[in-house]
Amino acid sequence: MDFIHLDRFPETLRSLIQTIAEIPVTALDACGNTAQFSSLLNLCSRVLREILKPEHGEPSNTAAEVLKSLCPLVLTVKSQARSFALGFVTSLGDRCDGVKKALVNFPRYLVKKAPEKAEPRALAVDSIMEVVRVVEVEDQIAFVKYVVQMTQGKANLRLLGVDLILNLVTSLKDPLGLECEGSEAWGIWCLEALVKRCSDVSGAIRARALSSLAQLVGLLSRGERTSVVLKEFLGFEKVGDENVEGTMNDMLRRRCMDDKAAVRKAALLLVTKLTSLLGGAIDEVVLKTMGMACSDPLISMRKAAIAALSEVVYLVFISYFFFGIMCWTDTRVYPILVTMT
Repeated sequence: MDFIHLDRFPETLRSLIQTIAEIPVTALDACGNTAQFSSLLNLCSRVLREILKPEHGEPSNTAAEVLKSLCPLVLTVKSQARSFALGFVTSLGDRCDGVKKALVNFPRYLVKKAPEKAEPRALAVDSIMEVVRVVEVEDQIAFVKYVVQMTQGKANLRLLGVDLILNLVTSLKDPLGLECEGSEAWGIWCLEALVKRCSDVSGAIRARALSSLAQLVGLLSRGERTSVVLKEFLGFEKVGDENVEGTMNDMLRRRCMDDKAAVRKAALLLVTKLTSLLGGAIDEVVLKTMGMACSDPLISMRKAAIAALSEVVYLVFISYFFFGIMCWTDTRVYPILVTMT
C-alpha cells in the first residue's frame, strides 16, 4: 500500500476494506492461540489505518466505508473481534477532520442497525456510548437531540432511545449545565422525553421509561444543586406549600394502577426515589395507591409496594419526631400513614 495508491481503484479499495473487516471473525477459530490472533488483529488495524490516508481516497468517504464494514463486529456479542472493532473505532478521534466527520455520524448508523432483542440491544447501547464518549462536546449534544427525537418515532426506536437516555445522562459530563456557565442543560430534554414515555402505548416502553427515570432521580438527587433543578423540573419546587400538585402525581397514580405488572413495579420504584428526593412529601392519593399495591396478587409487587411505603413512613416519622418540621407532609400525609399503619 506504500507503492499502490487505491484512490484510482475505488472497487478494489472497497473489497480490501470488507476483507480486512471480515478477518477478525473468520480467523477467530483458525488461529492456534491468543497471541497469534492478537498479532493478526494488529496487522488488520495497521492496514485499516493505512487505508485512511488521503492517497487512498477522500478520508471522510473511506472512513465511512471502514466504519460501515466494522458495524457487524461492533454489534456482535462480546468477543475479541468486537473489542478490536470498538478499539479501532474509538481511536479515530484524533484523526483528520474528514475521519472525525464519519466518526460523528457513526452512532446514528449504529442506531439504525441496532437489534430489537433485549440483550443484543443492550450491547448496541454500550457500543454507541463508547463512540459518543470520544467525540467533541458539541457533537455529543447533537446526538442527544437526535436521541430525544428518536423517542417520538417507531416503537423500537422509542425503546432504544429510552435506554440511550439513561446512559447519556449517567455517562456524559454536566447534563444539567450547572458546572460551566452558559452550558446547555441537555439533561432536561432527556428527562422530558422520559416523562412522556412513561405514558407510552407500549407497556414495555412505559416500564423501561419509569425504571430509567427512577435511576436518574436517584442519581441527580445526590447533589444539592442538581436536586433543586430536579424538583423544579418535576413540579415539586414548592414542597412546603399545602397546595403542592405536580404533573408527576397524576402520572404516578395511573402507572401505580397500570394493567402491566412490570409498569406497576417500575412506578413504585420511582415513587421510592421521589420519596427520598422530597423528604416524604408524596401526594396522598399516590400514597393510598401504594397501600393498595401491598395487596397485589404478585409477590414481587407486594414487596416493592412495602419497600416504597416503608421509605415514606421512615422519612415522615423521622421528620415529625426528631426535627419537628411542620410541613405539608404533617397535615396531609401523616394522618393517612397513621390510619394505614
